[in-house]
Amino acid sequence: MLPERLACLREAGQVLYEYYHCSVAELVSSARGSAARLVNTLAADFDCFRDEFRFDGRRKPIRFLKRAQIFVADLWACFDGEGHGRFYDINKITMFADYRVPQILMSMGCLYCSPPILSAIRQKKLIESGSSWEMQLRGECTHLRCPCYSS
Repeated sequence: MLPERLACLREAGQVLYEYYHCSVAELVSSARGSAARLVNTLAADFDCFRDEFRFDGRRKPIRFLKRAQIFVADLWACFDGEGHGRFYDINKITMFADYRVPQILMSMGCLYCSPPILSAIRQKKLIESGSSWEMQLRGECTHLRCPCYSS
């Protein structure tokens, strides 16, 4: 996936150049201390952060914004919630639903799948990005209220 990652880096450089005077600090400051605003800014300005898909004929896309949320959470963690990492609404960041989250939750008995999805997983079949099955798994994990997970 090196070409895809290189394209993301080039895009990031171009967006930072065009909108933020080549400054990540200026990008972060544009959110005025809001984690949610920074996530939405990243999704709006950077294609590589726009993690959304059409689902089941719905008019609006389903938005996960995993990469954008990880970026904000990493800033918060790296700066110990201070300076560039200070966000008054960091609690708005959700769990990052990728393939590891459902895998772990299923092993703990916290997440259950329909028999066809479970069969595909056991057979190690690829679940395509943006597919109905992928979005269902990610959606369950993003909005999970599970006794196995306490915050």
